[in-house]
Amino acid sequence: MIRRTSGKFAQNYEAKKYARPKSATDKPDKAADPSAEFRLLQASYLNELVEAAEYKVVTKKKKKLFWTVKEEVVVDNYKDFLKSKTSLVGALNDRAFLMFDDLQNFLKQKGIHITNSLTEEARQKFRTRDEHPILINYQTAKKLAEQLKHLNITDEDLRKADTDNLHQLNESLFEKQRSEVKMFEQAVNEIEKDAILLVRIRD
Repeated sequence: MIRRTSGKFAQNYEAKKYARPKSATDKPDKAADPSAEFRLLQASYLNELVEAAEYKVVTKKKKKLFWTVKEEVVVDNYKDFLKSKTSLVGALNDRAFLMFDDLQNFLKQKGIHITNSLTEEARQKFRTRDEHPILINYQTAKKLAEQLKHLNITDEDLRKADTDNLHQLNESLFEKQRSEVKMFEQAVNEIEKDAILLVRIRD
């Protein structure tokens, strides 16, 4: 027979008895996954990045009592790679431009082209993931940085780019879009020699 006073039973029992479940308001809000991220990595890690981008699915069989259970084990090497080999220099959680394509097209109208240095082979591997990355190398970054430094954005420029007429509903988007371009400019300016900027996009 176990006595209630033995060990820490009484202490644990009282703690559980009077514990109140936490309300939903007590729980911290989970940060939303950014819809775009700017990450720096060394150029020498490029091949590792592409390899890590593939989900590796291993199928094995395991006996459990009289049933054979088929298990799928997914190893996300990509996530581990990002944690260990890259540094985050900016993130967009709530994009003013609905798609990153919209931002690219807006800059294109202003004569600024974002060149993706990701190879076609690498793009095929990234297709296993729900994102569309852009790689910007040092040479491209220097050119972009110079163009973005002299970029003048007027309300009329943004209004022309607003094909969905969202500015009619929310005029504060003008400033949000400007700050989004500014964040992209800051990320581009972080690129030094032998480094690459990885723009991870979730459209």
